[in-house]
Amino acid sequence: MEARNNLKDFDIEYRGVGVGDSNKKLRFSQHGDSTSTFTVSDEHNQTDTVEMEIVAIDEDIPLDKHITFIKMDIEGMELQALEGAKKHIRVDRPILAICLYHNVTDIWKLPLYIEKIVGENYRFYLRHYTFYHGETVFYAVPNERYN
Repeated sequence: MEARNNLKDFDIEYRGVGVGDSNKKLRFSQHGDSTSTFTVSDEHNQTDTVEMEIVAIDEDIPLDKHITFIKMDIEGMELQALEGAKKHIRVDRPILAICLYHNVTDIWKLPLYIEKIVGENYRFYLRHYTFYHGETVFYAVPNERYN
């Protein structure tokens, strides 16, 4: 609610969904600490989970609606969400700010995936924000934003 109040003067549409590589429903498990996970199995106690609608950005937002910025900190679903947004990334060329500390392999998988989508037309940056292992963000900025 705070984001809605702070940004009420901007043209922002809020949606109560998660993002992934396709439209589906996943179970969200909150274990009481600062981390959370998605699961597609019944391994976790169902009283500790909630079902959540997941959408692919390319399927949910028409391509005639221009996206200029994508920020993701979605607990390890970043690569899947980028896969679900590849058309918008190719066409709209948004600035990307993507957390890559949830999965060990994301530090190379995310930049390689973005390069595969857009070629060498983006500049990549990496920034770490804390003293511990978390909060590392991968930035991808289209070359034309530097003019």
